[in-house]
Amino acid sequence: MTTTNSISNNYTGEVSKIEKRQQTMRNDPFGQCYLRDECAVFDYNAWDDVDWTEEKEAEIHQTIQAQLADAVPESVSLSLLENPKDRWEAFFETHNNKFFMDRKWLSREFSELFVRPKDNQN
Repeated sequence: MTTTNSISNNYTGEVSKIEKRQQTMRNDPFGQCYLRDECAVFDYNAWDDVDWTEEKEAEIHQTIQAQLADAVPESVSLSLLENPKDRWEAFFETHNNKFFMDRKWLSREFSELFVRPKDNQN
């Protein structure tokens, strides 16, 4: 994956960490995992081609409405957004043996998070 927002070290010509990350993205199965056998639904943790029935979509909307009715207070929500790096590190330190530990997943799935915006963009 290449973007026009790549950043190089102008003095040494070295490739930046962002460019290296972009060059290695999508050399994995994410975005290419299709459920072809209904019996294998639990063989993988993510499917990229799911078609929902109308009933399932209604259930999802109902679940979202229930969650919105019992939302986290705004003050708590705002406090959770402060220092996200420190919060992530504390969470990972506590739970590092309890979940998928490939921290590169985020950059593979959401590469746009690692592209530095141009100076005139927010």
